[in-house]
Amino acid sequence: MAFNISEFQSKVNQHGGFARDNLFLVTISPPPALASTANIDGQELRFFCNSAQLPGLNINTSDVLTQGYGRSEARPTGMGFDPLQTNFLIDSQFKVKDFFHKWLRAIVNYDNYQGSTASSNGLNPFEMEYKDSYTGAITVYVYSYQSSNFQYIYKFQNAFPTALGSITTSWENNDSLMSLPVSFTYDVYDIESLNFAPLNSDTEVLGSREFLLAAGAFGAALTSFTRSQSIQDIINQYSIVSGIRDILN
Repeated sequence: MAFNISEFQSKVNQHGGFARDNLFLVTISPPPALASTANIDGQELRFFCNSAQLPGLNINTSDVLTQGYGRSEARPTGMGFDPLQTNFLIDSQFKVKDFFHKWLRAIVNYDNYQGSTASSNGLNPFEMEYKDSYTGAITVYVYSYQSSNFQYIYKFQNAFPTALGSITTSWENNDSLMSLPVSFTYDVYDIESLNFAPLNSDTEVLGSREFLLAAGAFGAALTSFTRSQSIQDIINQYSIVSGIRDILN
């Protein structure tokens, strides 16, 4: 059967077109260990996560000789989860960076500058904390471009960062924004689809249409931040970001 472009377009239109990968929001519920020391909360962090790689699902298999000889066949033995890879823009006061450094130190106290007996948050250098105190929850909301009644929600429970990526600084990077790659591991991975279901107060973070406005304005603001030429540019940038905060709050 020959490929029919009209039929292809018709089928795509029946499903509302294609999804876009720039309509997402990441929220973090920090662990108890950061309750009193973090200088930025999970609600503010959602403004700074500019990318998230949604983990794949992998079924672990083992080869089995079903007849005791001959050709082997794969059989499932368990389930494996990929890490949650994210990237956070860093604010000029370095609160985002400080948040994740404190989170890592709440897991393993890596600071031995003051010697092997100097403690931080009750932990000696390279001593590990109990898991209940350093795990949090992360939720990634993926929105539909076409309708506010479509959402895909990825939930990660007992999550904590396992790696903070390196940051390259360079005098020639005039138009670059500093960002921090963060890799998370987790115990519970839940995916919830809200297709054709009306959003309610328990699951709605913000409407899809409002999010589109915020995402578009935020992208323009980021571009503008790296190319500001005058005081008026800075004023305009402040107005854009203030409007985004009003939409998302």
